[in-house]
Amino acid sequence: PFHVFAESIDIRDIGTRFSVRRLAGGVSVAVLEGRVEVSAAGNQAPALLGPNQAIRTDGAAVTSLDPKSFDTLVSWKDRRLDFNGTSLTDVVSELQRYRSEPIVLADARAGKVQITGGFSSADPDLLLDMLPLVAPVAVSRKPD
Repeated sequence: PFHVFAESIDIRDIGTRFSVRRLAGGVSVAVLEGRVEVSAAGNQAPALLGPNQAIRTDGAAVTSLDPKSFDTLVSWKDRRLDFNGTSLTDVVSELQRYRSEPIVLADARAGKVQITGGFSSADPDLLLDMLPLVAPVAVSRKPD
């Protein structure tokens, strides 16, 4: 069997295509086809996922994700960043995966703003430039 380990999470491939995303505080798993079994630390029974199903786990508890989250979790394979009511904090975290320069969210209150839309992952700066058009935020660039 093929296993992917992310932190204390064990994802076992059962003949499938799936996505694993390590997050700050957990792991998300989305299944495109086939099935996977996700085991978290502890005595909890493994979660069995089928096509178009997704979960998030913090290593102890496993939470099924809303079907709307599925496209967001697998959009990377099409070089897209899709957000559906995603907090700006999570958008910034996702954008940081595609940029070498740091992104700093200077006001924690702005991090609660929710973003919905699709963008190309090939140009994350374009999304940064568009943020003031879709959210009550300002973007400034500094040399560092």
